[in-house]
Amino acid sequence: MKVLDLVQGSDQWLEARLNYLCASEAPAMMGDSKFMSRNQLLDLKKGWKSNPDSSFKKRLYEKGHEHEEQAREITEMEYCEEFPATVGLTQVYGISVELLSSFDGYSSIGAWEHKDWNLTLAENVRNAVLEPLYYWQLEHQMLTAGHSKIMFTCSDGTQDNRVSMIYESVPERREQLIAGWKQFLSDLDKHEIKAKQETVIAVQTSLPVITFNVTGTEIATNIGDCLEHVKELAQAEMSKVLETDQDFANKDQLNKDVKKARSALKEIVGKVRGEFVSYSQFEEVAQEMDGVLQKMQSHGEKQVKQAKEAKKQAILDDAARDLELHFVECNAKISPMYVQNIINVQPDWTGAMKNKRTIESLTNAVNEELAKWKVEINQVIDRVVPNLQYLRDNAEEYKFLFSDAQQLVNQYPEPFQAIVKSRIADHKQAEEERLEAERQRIEREAKEKAEREAEAKAEAERERIRQEERAKAQAEEQAKREAEKAAQPEPEPERKAEADKVFEDAVSTGTGFSQGGKRVAPEDVYQEPEDKRVEIVISCYESQRSEIISLLMDQLPVEVESESRVVMQ
Repeated sequence: MKVLDLVQGSDQWLEARLNYLCASEAPAMMGDSKFMSRNQLLDLKKGWKSNPDSSFKKRLYEKGHEHEEQAREITEMEYCEEFPATVGLTQVYGISVELLSSFDGYSSIGAWEHKDWNLTLAENVRNAVLEPLYYWQLEHQMLTAGHSKIMFTCSDGTQDNRVSMIYESVPERREQLIAGWKQFLSDLDKHEIKAKQETVIAVQTSLPVITFNVTGTEIATNIGDCLEHVKELAQAEMSKVLETDQDFANKDQLNKDVKKARSALKEIVGKVRGEFVSYSQFEEVAQEMDGVLQKMQSHGEKQVKQAKEAKKQAILDDAARDLELHFVECNAKISPMYVQNIINVQPDWTGAMKNKRTIESLTNAVNEELAKWKVEINQVIDRVVPNLQYLRDNAEEYKFLFSDAQQLVNQYPEPFQAIVKSRIADHKQAEEERLEAERQRIEREAKEKAEREAEAKAEAERERIRQEERAKAQAEEQAKREAEKAAQPEPEPERKAEADKVFEDAVSTGTGFSQGGKRVAPEDVYQEPEDKRVEIVISCYESQRSEIISLLMDQLPVEVESESRVVMQ
């Protein structure tokens, strides 16, 4: 904070306040001041020069400063520290105009602010709670000084009527204050000063006075002239368009005056009736006048109501258009998102306009409500824009992880970035685990395939060996049989012929014969050996065939004639 060599209340100090954003102006900027509207502050910062304060206000200020000096002495004694009045200036990031604070007291141990004795304020201070009127000024002062706490005292300069508290800065309020000043400066660039209107005082309507005099059978009266005057007045009033507060005040007063005139007219008619029996002509004119007055009154009351509603609607329409333009401007910064989908914007125009009687007060109230929502929208944009940029810079390849980005971006950078990093890290870990599982699966399948191929190769080699062994065994068996057959003696031709004859006789007679002294049945007579081999048909899966054949060859005297036919001796 830069300390300025200025005396509070001096002309130089007053001039400096016009060039900076001041702590005492913060409540008005936020729409929470009881003494100045936001529009009035815009006028002031745009260069409006107000009239000098009245002598009454000056006496109030002087009394307040006197109490402040007395309270400062008590505070200095309490803390054993001097608290001189100090003017400080600082630059805050994002706010183009420097902030100025006029501290009632400032020392090495902190800042001190004093407000004149007020029972309501004193009760709030005792309970350590403050109205926005006060805490916006304190937030501004702490922002200027770079502090998070400030001493706050309410007193009349005495020990008896004195209460104090330590106000601690609320981060959300400080953020709102900064956003509020940003929006105020934006509005100030477009603000146009409008001529001030005089204090509205309704002008009473000058209605004609009816006179009458009853003499004998005649009534002398000016009611006819009054009727013509009332007709002209009614025509003029009913064609007026209500624009200003003065127009509305005058029309309201006219309606009241007409109502009184109608009541007075009824009284006059009653008096005439009491003084003269035949007054039909007077009564006819009086009724016509009453009709004109009634029509004028009815039209006036309806006109005031309709015109006020039209003015209210025009003010609301202007505010709604302004808000919509602000949406367009903000949405361009966060496209393709929409700020309306991020926060629920619902200005309470009706609540803001409640109990406001004049056009100026209605306009000020609606503009303050509009400014509050602009500030809130700006705060959202200030969070969303950097968060979106962080997403683009760090999660461009992971957009599929942030389908809910619209719900995530409206938060402070630290938690938002933590969520982004966490999701990306979780995704990377899951992807690594998936790739590792895939790699292990591929390795496992490759290993199993290699094992199957090696087993098939080994089995083929074993089968080759078995087939070679079977072929060798068959060859040896065949050679053995051929050798045995070759070793058997051939029967002598004569004996063989005799045997064949005896065999044939025995077969034909069925009696058999004697051979070597023994009775031999025909079937026992020597014959050529019969082929007693057994054919085995193999029906099985192809993969099992070699193993089954090998098993048969190991256990039985068989020979393989084909892949599906085995013969056993």
